[in-house]
Parts: sequence; structure tokens; C-alpha cells
Amino acid sequence: MRKFLLSLVALVGLSTAAALGNYAMTQGAGTTFGSVVVGGTHYAQQLLCDLTTPSQCATVSAAGAVKVDGSAVTQPVSGSVTVSGTVAATQSGTWTVQPGNTANTTPWLVTGSGTAGSAASGVLTVQGIASMTPLFMQSGTVPVSTMNSASANSGVNAAMAGVFDDTSPTAITENSFGFLRMSANRNLYGTIRDAAGNERGANVNASNQLSVTGPVTMASSAVASGAYSSGAFASGAFASGSIASGALASGSIASGAMVDLGAQADAACGTATGTCSLIALTKYLNSSVNSSIPAGTNLIGDVNLRQGGTALSATNGIYSNLLVGNAAVATGTGAQGATSPRVTVATDSATVAGSSSLPAGTNSIGKVEQAVNVTPNNCGGTITTGGTAQNAFTAGATKHGFTIANIDTTEVMWISFTTTAAPSDTQSFPLAPATATTFAGLSSYTTPAGFGMNTALSVVAATTGHKFSCTWW
Repeated sequence: MRKFLLSLVALVGLSTAAALGNYAMTQGAGTTFGSVVVGGTHYAQQLLCDLTTPSQCATVSAAGAVKVDGSAVTQPVSGSVTVSGTVAATQSGTWTVQPGNTANTTPWLVTGSGTAGSAASGVLTVQGIASMTPLFMQSGTVPVSTMNSASANSGVNAAMAGVFDDTSPTAITENSFGFLRMSANRNLYGTIRDAAGNERGANVNASNQLSVTGPVTMASSAVASGAYSSGAFASGAFASGSIASGALASGSIASGAMVDLGAQADAACGTATGTCSLIALTKYLNSSVNSSIPAGTNLIGDVNLRQGGTALSATNGIYSNLLVGNAAVATGTGAQGATSPRVTVATDSATVAGSSSLPAGTNSIGKVEQAVNVTPNNCGGTITTGGTAQNAFTAGATKHGFTIANIDTTEVMWISFTTTAAPSDTQSFPLAPATATTFAGLSSYTTPAGFGMNTALSVVAATTGHKFSCTWW
């Protein structure tokens, strides 16, 4: 068998490191090497790998091109390169765009995702001016005017614009510019701003009347005398309580401002029933009180009862005609009537003269006593089925009374001792729920003295397990 020595110039390896050296090869035996058949001839298969890290080997594409970088992407090229066709390019550094400093005849399309005022990759900058310098963009449709001149070319740009936005207008943030709002008729909207910085809107009705609500503070003498003509305020114009106590300061209503009240200078009314102001009638009353009493039978503080100017006597007036409700007092005996005087009898003695005390013992008046020392019986429990009435106890002629209380803290309980208990029934009584933990306001029912329990006590509540306390005797 023929032997030969193969010297390898390149480093051969697959996934593990291989030592550089010579291998003795024996045909049909020994180490197996890969080969590539090209035109019927076997060529030793070789890999181009890194000497330091033999597992890092070159990659060949399906088109037979060796990739010079493991990233398998296009690599940068320095120097002058002639490019034909359309190629993909990544922006880097400063680019010069033809025709250089000559103005472009076609507008540039500029888009970006940066924030105005902050340098970023998506923000357009212009070479030759300071970074982030504002640029003035003017449209050919912006009106141009001049200061007191008919010229429209050399003047100062002066334009005011608004926005019509009545559907969810966007709020402006602090230190930002924005458009003023206007109506569809190009009328500028306006609000009133108070001292605290709050914006207040006014309401105007269809009759162009401004609505004013709440207290209104008016300075002294704000309404001049005679400012409101007679009848300016209709009857009922001021509702009861519409003017608070102290709302009108002293002197706020000038003398003569109200015709019915009058003025301080009004003369006294000629008669008590004359059509005069209140001040004039008051002056008439004062003059009448201060006038002398005319001579005659006028009496002031007369303690004598008189009739027709004549003192009453046994034959005149009250002595013979004592009246009760304009009717003569009834005399004689018989049943009481409308004209019979009523008399209240008082005595300093514990007993009325001529009567005797009740004897000691068990004397009863009206039979109001009830059974004593009766053994109490428990009838408390819970509702078996919510919404279904049940008996706390059955009927019994020997039952003298009972007490029942609702100790549930969540819902009302209904009771009846004449029929089956039912919510809101006219023969059922509600017992309200008690306050949790403290049971304050406990709702209960106790039969009065003499109450005969010859029927069952029916109870009902909405929830199964509803608790109640009950005792009968």
C-alpha cells in the first residue's frame, strides 16, 4: 500500500481546534478528510478560519461570494467610489447637496419627530446660523400692511388670526402660543377674568338681557333719587326673603324714593282715611293723639259701667241682663245649656266636705289590674324561610301579653296578631332594624295591659336567618 505525506498550508478545522503539522496518510485507512469533486477530480476541502479562535471560519453565500464580515451587511467604503444604479445609503456626517449654495427650484419635503426648541436627529437645522434659531415662514396668502401707508410691499407684516373650534377646543399649556377662538361669524370670544385668575362666562338671554345672579354690591349713592319711576317694580317683583336683613344700609333709600311711604317733608293727612302717604297718615295720627279731648261726656279710664251715658243700676244694663255670648245667663234649675255659667270648685282639703275616703284594700275603679307573677316564656328565634310568614307562638286563651323586638341590624321585620304578617299590609306592624353593635333605637312592641292574646303572633322578614327576640306571659 502506497504511503505519501500531505503538507497543509492552511489551518484545517471544523468546530474544534486543529494543530498545524503534517499527517501520514494511508490509502483506504486512517484519518478521513473531506473532498470536493469538480470535473471528476477530487480536491481537498478546506476552511478559512481564525488562528486564535479556530472555530471562527469564513462564510460563503449561496451565490459563491465570501462574506468579509460576520454581520453579513454592507461595509463602509472610504475614498472616491463610482456607484451606478440605485443603492441604499445611510446618512453619516455632513452631506453637500447639489447645486450647493444655489437656491433649489423645487421645495424640500422636511419631516421629523423631534421637539421644537430641542436639537434632535429629526429636527431641521440650517448651516450658517446659530443652532435652534427660529425661522420665519411666510405664506403668500398672509396679508401685508404698512404703518399708515397704502403700500403693501415695504411695510411691516401685521396679521391677526383666530380659530373657529366649538367642539372640544384644545387647552393651551404654560408659556405656549396659540390661536384665539372666534365664532362662525368671526366674532372674537371673550370671558371675564376675576382677581383669582378664574374665567367667568356671562349669560345673555334671547332678549339680549344680561343675567345677574347672587349678591350684588353697590356703592353708596349708586342709585340716584328718582332713578326708578313710579311702577317700575311690578307687584311681586321681589320674592319673600330676596332682600337679606341688612342688605339696605341706612340712607341707601333716599327720602321720597317710595311713593307709598312718602317723604319726610310730607304734610299731615287731612283725615284718617285720606289717600296719603304713610308718613302723612302717621303725622295725622300723632296730631290726633296730642290734641286736647273736647268737653262733654268723653271718658278716659272710667271704671263705671255705663249705658247710653247713664251709669248702670239694678234696673239698667248688667244688673238685670248679665250676658254670656250675647245671651242672658240662664237661671233656675235643670240641665246645663249654652248659657249656663261654668264654675271651678277649689278646696284646701284632701277630701270634699261631706264625702268619705275609699277604704283600704283591693278596691278597684274600672277594673284595670292584670295578672301578676306569671311565668315568662321564650318565643324568640329566626326566620326559617325569607319572605315566608311564620308564627312566633300559637293562639292561647291563657296568654296575657308579649314583647317582641327586631334585633337584626340590616332589615325591617313585620308582625301581625290579627292575620298573616306581610310587608306594607294594613294589619301588619313594622319593626325597624337596630343600630349595629350598640342596638341603639331598638324597635319593639309590647302589648298594653288587659290585652287578650287569643290569636297567634305572625312574623315575616325578607332574609332567611333574620333574628328576633320574643317573650310571652
